[in-house]
Amino acid sequence: MSYRALQKLPFLASAAFCLLFVGCGFTAQMLYIIQGNDIPPKYDLGEQQRVAVICVSGATGFKKNTATENLTQQIEYLLSANVTDIELISQSEINSWLETKGWKQLSPAEYLEVGKALKADQLLVVELENYSIGEDLHFFQGLADYNLFVYDIGQNGKLAFRDEVFDYKYPATVPVATSDMSSRRFEKNFTNTLAVKIASNFYAVDAHEALTRDNLTRPPEN
Repeated sequence: MSYRALQKLPFLASAAFCLLFVGCGFTAQMLYIIQGNDIPPKYDLGEQQRVAVICVSGATGFKKNTATENLTQQIEYLLSANVTDIELISQSEINSWLETKGWKQLSPAEYLEVGKALKADQLLVVELENYSIGEDLHFFQGLADYNLFVYDIGQNGKLAFRDEVFDYKYPATVPVATSDMSSRRFEKNFTNTLAVKIASNFYAVDAHEALTRDNLTRPPEN
């Protein structure tokens, strides 16, 4: 056996252990770390695409609240920083069109009309459900479910990508004391972390950073 092959044995043993006792997803991340690679995007938005980002809440629909506003802003920031030649349709343009229509809720079939009206190539929709920063008077701990949809308007509104996450928890284990941080700051941190989770579906991410993030926000065991 060659010296190079011998060097890899400890890493392969670690990967085998992870596969047996932790799970395939974690093992894949470990292999990316060992190989020194970025984790590729789950969906490629493509270059020179005009994209609309819409975040809706199960509680308020299209009406903006702190969570959806923070989430939208951070997702747009991350996409503009990490996706080549993307053109993001302004929230003022999106809101103006929705207000003109008077729509507060949309069915999936109506997303095609929205995309065409905005002259979007793709429509990225986040449906936020069961959002909370905690009900305890002494601690913060964010919790949310979300559905992420990407509609390809050029393909007649075809659902091109979907990601569904339940019980997204931040921090995953130890809550943050209310004496250590204001509710406004905690909510900003929570929505920023959630935005990274959502936006990183569309660009390559550093494997070490992804592993750290997932450990901080790993969903609770059933």
